Amino acid sequence: MPLICELEFCHCDLHANLNELVRAVQGAKDVGILGCGEVRPGRKEQAELYARALEAWLDSEDTPAECVHQHQAVTTLLRGHGGRKDELAGHLVKRPRDNEYEFYDYINEDFGTVDSRIQHLEICCFNWEHNLLILLDEIGKEQRTCGWRGVGMFCACGDKAPDNNYPLMLKAVLDSIEPKRDKDLLSQLKHKLEEAYP
Repeated sequence: MPLICELEFCHCDLHANLNELVRAVQGAKDVGILGCGEVRPGRKEQAELYARALEAWLDSEDTPAECVHQHQAVTTLLRGHGGRKDELAGHLVKRPRDNEYEFYDYINEDFGTVDSRIQHLEICCFNWEHNLLILLDEIGKEQRTCGWRGVGMFCACGDKAPDNNYPLMLKAVLDSIEPKRDKDLLSQLKHKLEEAYP
């Protein structure tokens, strides 16, 4: 699969991926792009800490020492048990560990529910931790409190970071690059950036 196909503007490692593509244009052969669903180990570890904190909250267990900060956020935002909180938190704990986890059919999608947010939480998204905190708050209040898309909003897979100016800066860099190996890749990258950031 061509490297450019792996590039996702909603990815948490967009900057690193763009830098890798620039390296490829300049002739590097050891280039790695993290695609949708793939994340660096640090992001997986961060997601696991939240999953463990959620499990401790669900089971009313003592806080695991390594996730005290996450457990405090979970406990504060969920505001105690009751209503559908335990059910939704039970679904939410599975998403950081499995981007493919689903608990309803997409045919029955209702974007007005908290449930839809859980199913659209992706650890590879640039906005993942912010999205998780929005979800915890909404589960705790048992209602939707925040819109979709935009600065400070819930941004799901496919939504570009609304305040990300790095690709715009990269356009100037690309114009100064003399491709050493792959002129087509440079052209495709320029085209993809122009489409995403007109």
